Amino acid sequence: MKLKLFQELKEENANNICPVLRQSIQFGIAYHHSGLTTEERQLIEQAYRDGVLCLITCTSTLAAGVNLPAKRVIIRSPYVAVDFITNTSYRQMIGRAGRAGLIDSIGESILLFKSQDRPKVYDLITGPMKKCQSALQVDSKALRVLVLSLIGLKMTHLGSQILLFIKQTLFYLQQGIDIFKNKIEIDENSQVELTQDQKLLNLVPEEFQLISEALDYLLKNKLVKVQDKAEGTLTENVSTNNLKSLYYCNFEITKLGQAAIKGNVDLDIVDLMYNDLKIGLKNMVLSNYLHLLYLCTPYDLANNLNNIDYDIYTHKYGNLDEDERFQNKATSKKVDEFVVKRFYLTLIIYELWKTQNSIWKVSSEFNLDRGFVQQIVQSAASFTSGVLHFCENIDEFWPYKNMFSEFTKRLQFNCSSMDLIPLLELEGVRLARAKQLFIAGFKTIEDIAGTNPDDMSAKIKNMIPPVANKIIKSAKKILKEKIDALQSEADNLLLQLSEITIIN
Repeated sequence: MKLKLFQELKEENANNICPVLRQSIQFGIAYHHSGLTTEERQLIEQAYRDGVLCLITCTSTLAAGVNLPAKRVIIRSPYVAVDFITNTSYRQMIGRAGRAGLIDSIGESILLFKSQDRPKVYDLITGPMKKCQSALQVDSKALRVLVLSLIGLKMTHLGSQILLFIKQTLFYLQQGIDIFKNKIEIDENSQVELTQDQKLLNLVPEEFQLISEALDYLLKNKLVKVQDKAEGTLTENVSTNNLKSLYYCNFEITKLGQAAIKGNVDLDIVDLMYNDLKIGLKNMVLSNYLHLLYLCTPYDLANNLNNIDYDIYTHKYGNLDEDERFQNKATSKKVDEFVVKRFYLTLIIYELWKTQNSIWKVSSEFNLDRGFVQQIVQSAASFTSGVLHFCENIDEFWPYKNMFSEFTKRLQFNCSSMDLIPLLELEGVRLARAKQLFIAGFKTIEDIAGTNPDDMSAKIKNMIPPVANKIIKSAKKILKEKIDALQSEADNLLLQLSEITIIN
């Protein structure tokens, strides 16, 4: 079984394997962290569940996020980076130990710490659980997205109705109703005559401040617009710039706001993305894929990239063809550091796209963890899908629609060849297996559905009939779904044709 794990790890990395794993697997030991690819981590996790591995050394991510029961959990330090571990995280980690029905009825957890941390550790073990906090906060990105979605999905269009919705959330309950007090109190016995506008504005609850800043942000960034004021409320004397008066406004989402929702785009980068795409239309280089891949490179990855190896950057840039050097044509001008970081990430994606080399090889060339390289590509796939939906809702960006549709699929499968993508959609088929199938003559879903397990296992190295049978069943399932979809479409067309015939 250890030999099988060893072979599977090699297949996933174009016949390469980490020297540490090469030595440790034979003793039933492996490591697990973000430096490994998703496929490597999955193989190690499954090997541990199957008892092939008896010990995994890992980061806190595995201990907290994966359903991987253990007999014993040892935490070598109560710190995650420089931060002392929280009560919630600690309990989540030790919760791996002794899961009833999965490993044993009991389990052990051991925490190693220095003597000076004893008081903190005592509080960690004996202290109460931290209260669950709403992700919504005043003037937060999440609150802006929620308000925009309410307007965009036409769940409501009035400021007052948005507040009613917010009052049903955990966010509102945690703010504490008692902290909101009207700044202007109206004495019912007062003889002072108030105008209609003053009365209405005094009726605006102070809680509306929770969302007035979010509405103001959406208006200033042209994501929503004021359609009109609610009939019979405020007169023209009350300016819509007064956040209080937003309570009585009818809001309508703009095309830009609708595109941001459809593309699930970070509201803080909507304007930047729009401008980049607009500039791209005027200066697009279509003789290669590099320019389009640059537009598909996520902004947040560039922002979070700490260091660039400029020796590698210069070498890779120097090897580009003349028409590929679109980004730095104006060499006399200083290029913004953010653009350089984003272009560096694009070069990594482009290396995979152009050469179709393995992640192992590309990560070695850029001196990066292969898990990080895969994260770049997968983030780009998700980002490209968002950009595609964004463009579909902006009329002027119609040329991007067809160009980005192919990109999403290729990026999802680590820039694999389009010929392999149908095979990669089969259950249990990864890149190495897809290449084996293609070379053996199983180039389409139809080819696989039309064969038998014995024939497939005979043509492909290290494939046993049960595995072949699973792949063939998956191919037949995909074909059946396609047939059902076509049959449904044909039935609809026949129904429409019969209705037209009856009318005539």
